[in-house]
Amino acid sequence: MMQAHIALKWLAKIGTFERTMLHYFDGNSFDWNQIVIERNDQSWPGFPVDLPAFLNYNYEDYCSEYSSHQELNSNNLKHWMELQQTTQIIDVRQPGERPVIISNHVKLIPLEQLEAKASDLRPEIPTLLVCASGYRSKIGADILFKKFGFAEVKSLVGGAQVLNEYLKGEMP
Repeated sequence: MMQAHIALKWLAKIGTFERTMLHYFDGNSFDWNQIVIERNDQSWPGFPVDLPAFLNYNYEDYCSEYSSHQELNSNNLKHWMELQQTTQIIDVRQPGERPVIISNHVKLIPLEQLEAKASDLRPEIPTLLVCASGYRSKIGADILFKKFGFAEVKSLVGGAQVLNEYLKGEMP
């Protein structure tokens, strides 16, 4: 009820309130607490920083089914790849891991080297990260999206095997 009250005050422009303060109630101890929230622009890459940027921001693209850091699987990989004019595909596995990806367009950058080599990549180009299962590629996708502001980065569930099936044209 308190949050609703504050929201109504804000909408009606009644009184004052602290914009950077979050109030919460702990039902176990019956304590009221507050958290001060400070904006960190470095952790908000690609988000609007002022009113004109906010008004022109394409939230539909950002929040769509193929959002900027969503996982792809064998069902939606082909569709996503068809939507892209160009992509960069990064294999975040260790050298020598199987199965081998059969393509000259896949760049091998092991996950532990990804941050150091991110500057070698182009953040404006849609990026697909691949590993054995999708676990390491998801971590890599979060790194590229959050730390380096990649516009669109995906993690492939099923990893190298799914990518090989796509590259061989065996996907429906």
